[in-house]
Amino acid sequence: MTNELTFRIIAVGLLVCMKLIRSRTQKISDSTGNREAYKRNRIDSLLLYSMGILWSASVVVYGLAPQWIEWASLNLPAWLRWTGVGFGIASLALLAWSDHHLGKNFSATLRVRDSHTLVESGPYRRIRHPIYTSGTLFAIAMWLVTSNWVVGLCWSGVFILYAQRIPREEAMMLEEFGESYRDYMSRTGRLMPKIR
Repeated sequence: MTNELTFRIIAVGLLVCMKLIRSRTQKISDSTGNREAYKRNRIDSLLLYSMGILWSASVVVYGLAPQWIEWASLNLPAWLRWTGVGFGIASLALLAWSDHHLGKNFSATLRVRDSHTLVESGPYRRIRHPIYTSGTLFAIAMWLVTSNWVVGLCWSGVFILYAQRIPREEAMMLEEFGESYRDYMSRTGRLMPKIR
């Protein structure tokens, strides 16, 4: 098996694992009436789904039809690509841990549920948005593992999505939880633990 084939299998495997984790969380979320939120936040939902299709398609093309984007190879050293594999695994572990603690509070669209609680356990003890941290790590992992700038460019959309989404989410949480959330913000970092 060639080195490139190994990385193709790993990239597709990481994507499949991420989709499995997300589908489990989405199933829990849908069982608590999340479909109404999709109707109210159509633009947010459309953007999220469009980006998800683009991200998935880029990895599937790299894994199954690499000749279509071979011209965009970056020729990264193997050690850097294996570092990407480590980032990918770490991001999946953080995603699963975050989803577990968020539970039924999870929503793909920006909204506060009727029974929403402020989660401060697990990774949320130190980071306000560990799912976004996980997504950022995963995007970097895909760039490194595939060693392809087309795939990397597709996954760069994560940074744009999060840059516009995080401030809106925090404003929504401040409106819902007021001083409790303000205090929580003072104790936690946005995407990384706060250095004290």
